Amino acid sequence: MQLQIRKLHLAPSALLGRLAMLAILPLALSQSAAAVSPELKPEEEARNTKSELSAGGVHALVEVAEPGLTFSVGGSAFVTLRLANRSKAKSLAAELHLESDLAELAGVTGKSVKSVKSDTGMRASIKGLRKGKPRKVLIEVKLRAGDEASGYEGKSINRLKIALKQAGAKDDAATDQTVVVWPAADCAADFFNGITAIRDRNSKAISTALKAARTRDKKRPGRWLFQPGVSKTVKRRVCARWVKNWKPFQGRYERTCTRYKTVRRTISTRSGLPKSEAAIYRFAGRFVSSRAIDRQLSVKQNEGWVSQRVATDLRGYLKQAKHPAICTGTPQMMDYFSTKMDAVRKRGKKISDRADEALAMAAEKTRTAREIAAAKTTTDPETDTDGSKPARVEDATPAGLTEMTHQIAALTNDSEMAASVQAADTVFDALKVIQKSLKSATKEMDAAARKAIRMALSAIEAADYLNVVSGHYKALDETILGSMSSIQKAHQTSCVCSG
Repeated sequence: MQLQIRKLHLAPSALLGRLAMLAILPLALSQSAAAVSPELKPEEEARNTKSELSAGGVHALVEVAEPGLTFSVGGSAFVTLRLANRSKAKSLAAELHLESDLAELAGVTGKSVKSVKSDTGMRASIKGLRKGKPRKVLIEVKLRAGDEASGYEGKSINRLKIALKQAGAKDDAATDQTVVVWPAADCAADFFNGITAIRDRNSKAISTALKAARTRDKKRPGRWLFQPGVSKTVKRRVCARWVKNWKPFQGRYERTCTRYKTVRRTISTRSGLPKSEAAIYRFAGRFVSSRAIDRQLSVKQNEGWVSQRVATDLRGYLKQAKHPAICTGTPQMMDYFSTKMDAVRKRGKKISDRADEALAMAAEKTRTAREIAAAKTTTDPETDTDGSKPARVEDATPAGLTEMTHQIAALTNDSEMAASVQAADTVFDALKVIQKSLKSATKEMDAAARKAIRMALSAIEAADYLNVVSGHYKALDETILGSMSSIQKAHQTSCVCSG
């Protein structure tokens, strides 16, 4: 919250009549500081603070810029004194005695003001205060860091004692004083330390996440291991360059191909699957041909270019050196970055939703395969061939893709394959082990059981591809968007200074 100092434009004849009203302006120290931040003013200092000073015939209205707010160490704070002659004399002279226990007195400026430094602080003389002609005096102090003050929530306190005196007067009524208090904190240093920690924690992770999202998995063949039946990828030789040649005997141009290229194309087939399942397979098929990356994250595509640009700018921001204005503009910059990342966020959300759907589909097809296999290998609905009861399928719903591959491998009679699947590092490695031995491991099984197992494996493979690509987006979210969120939190915590 920023409070603006109101400038007074009064005719000389109206000044005395308006001074009483001006005493209750929001910028008056005792009232506005309490209204803005009462917890920053302990009672003993509040009693010594006044918004008006009266020293003999000299009257002063005390105005503090942004009272009650926290200022930055090393910055300047200002007090304005509006002096007026309220005596019967046509002209008066006034003196100011300034003392500070922590802040540095930078200067006192104004018309006909002369200031000199003294042993205790600074002294200023103001001559020629005429009736009906108010005078403005500006006091500037440089705020410094000090010990934490009680009642100020970890902030140091810069105090300025202002004593006003009518020059030449000998009685005590010709002197008045007040104390101005500024809570100060080293906001720039605190925020710099905060973003330095974020940089050390996330800068390398951002680069790693971007590289992983654009690097094809060379272990994947670029085609389905277990073709789902809704589409298939084929290679075709197509012309990359055509040339027109004139054939004089035919009296026409003839096109000739001078260069060919091989491309992969996905052809849809009739599968008889529900539309929802077919849609999942087709969506996953894009990542099968790209070997588990989303081509939209290429720097040639919008999402990829934006994520690269934001990551580069964000790393540059985190590497900046400490400077007094480091807090300035941070919320606006993070909001700008967040807006630019909307398309990436939406794309990641879409893939994540599809991955959840694929996981549910794979779990259901795995359960179906186990039910069919159990029905075909059990002679008694209650007792197996060896006299034991078969496992209840409904009590063993798989919790994840890895467990699904273990359950499918356990349905075959190939114990060696099942052991290799158990030892596989990733879901896709397990699927490759199953593919190599599936035909021989299931040759004694019923056709319906073999079909159910292949359908389950196709669903697991689709879910695995979607899970990997979704993980790329989650990594970008945790590193890029997570860094932005951490910066905003550090700004809210550290950048509490107003000046």
